[in-house]
Amino acid sequence: MSRSVASFRVGLAWSALLASGCGPDRFSVPPRPGSASTAEPESAKTIFFVGTGSRDEREQIYAYATQREANSRQAIYRPAGPAPGGQPGAIRKALADGASALIVVPGDSPDLGAALAEAESKQVPVILLGREVPAPAGSGPFTVVVQQPYEESARRIVATTIEDAKKAGRPGDGVAKILFDLRDKDDSAPRVEALKRAAEAAGLRKVEVVPIQGPPGEASAAAVFDLLGKDKELTIILVDGEEVMQGVSKARIKLAANPPIFVGGFIGNTSGSSPVIFGRESCFVQVYPEDLGRLATRTALARLRGEPAEARVVQSTKFNRGTGSLSTAEEAKLLDQSNYYPVGPAAKKAAEPAAGTPRPQ
Repeated sequence: MSRSVASFRVGLAWSALLASGCGPDRFSVPPRPGSASTAEPESAKTIFFVGTGSRDEREQIYAYATQREANSRQAIYRPAGPAPGGQPGAIRKALADGASALIVVPGDSPDLGAALAEAESKQVPVILLGREVPAPAGSGPFTVVVQQPYEESARRIVATTIEDAKKAGRPGDGVAKILFDLRDKDDSAPRVEALKRAAEAAGLRKVEVVPIQGPPGEASAAAVFDLLGKDKELTIILVDGEEVMQGVSKARIKLAANPPIFVGGFIGNTSGSSPVIFGRESCFVQVYPEDLGRLATRTALARLRGEPAEARVVQSTKFNRGTGSLSTAEEAKLLDQSNYYPVGPAAKKAAEPAAGTPRPQ
């Protein structure tokens, strides 16, 4: 990914992984009746990570998470370097270098399927990260590790926020805005689309997608005040991204239910930040790319033990129900006096009474 903050944000995500430690075995590979396990220890296994060669932030997190999980299980991790012939060439070089298994982030080479089939024919398990690749004729399907589809989570997020709005006497068919960090537009796109479809299907009469530019915490807080100033019927704010969620949550507390708005969305993606004041939102769903990378490693090792995985291994998301309750003026004052609220120029300007929108005193 080509933006100046990429290395810093990836560093945050990696630091979070380091701080978390290996932890208990949180992932399971759906079993399929198969062969007996091998006697060779995992310390003798070499897992090659074959990326696309891009500087995409998500791919870098996949690589680091794959390495962490391999190291925690005493397996050898090796990144596949550039090779003639692109990604298929890197796969064939990894086979020549003694790969026991391959974890592959699929690129768009037309020869990719043939290279993957060659690996499987040599009893080297292939685990695809994120999306499927069609197998050539005569080869079975490749194992792919994917995130749980976002549509189900999006429907639940929308239904929960509407439920909380109705409890507070707000309309269940009101106006909704969907906020996301513009820097993550490619990564956010499928979740934003899922939220938009779910909101429209739920009967919300006006649904608008609003990209956030600038520091996402401060900019999203400022955007909430600006949007309320332009549309007094705004009831629901849907979010993708932890930092955006933080900014919206702080603005919501600052408003002290004047007017009441209700918030839900996805957190995790690639921002690498941690929840600060979550809990008052209606709900949020956690989606972390490092979980997918770790699951890919576990799936590869399971196959090396002779325990075939299903062709499609799904990493589930975690739904978190907040209280959906409204803040008091006293809580807004406490937040204003704390270091939680982003009191930068944009937030200060947006917090001033404007366009007839009430502000907490």
